[in-house]
Amino acid sequence: MRLKTLIFFILLISIMISPQYGIATSKSFPYISPGLRIGWNFGRGLTISPKISFGINTDYNLGDDMKYYNLTIGFKAPLFRKAKYSYETHKFIEFQAGYTPIPENGLFLGGGLGFMFYKDDKKTKFRPMATIDFGWLIFLAFDFVFIEKKKISTDFGLLDIFPIPLSKWESGFN
Repeated sequence: MRLKTLIFFILLISIMISPQYGIATSKSFPYISPGLRIGWNFGRGLTISPKISFGINTDYNLGDDMKYYNLTIGFKAPLFRKAKYSYETHKFIEFQAGYTPIPENGLFLGGGLGFMFYKDDKKTKFRPMATIDFGWLIFLAFDFVFIEKKKISTDFGLLDIFPIPLSKWESGFN
């Protein structure tokens, strides 16, 4: 990753989690969340996707409507086989958001929009992507990558995450 790109992402994440300028509130906590996704790409087989997210969780008291907003970066590749097409192994960046539709159960419903990029004939190509997910710490996740006009790469999988708070977290049990 080039230095300018890294600086841009650091500034974007800082602004996003800043209570003065971003979407954070007094009841928010910033976090970093490594994750690993094992998926099934329809027509292609198993995939693996390590990722890391930088974001905030708002209104985190148990029983309240909780929300999250994050910026996720990672890559996806076939598992146990070589890629047949250049786009099968790609990097991605995605803005994700979600909430608890039924606050009492703590399960999140969310999604994301972003883009993936890959090398093809020594050129970097960008394609839009979308994600829909549901769960808590372990999520069911659907990825859609729009390769060409009528070609969509669809991947269904399980995503395991480990959110690490970057500030003191008060759970309401203290």
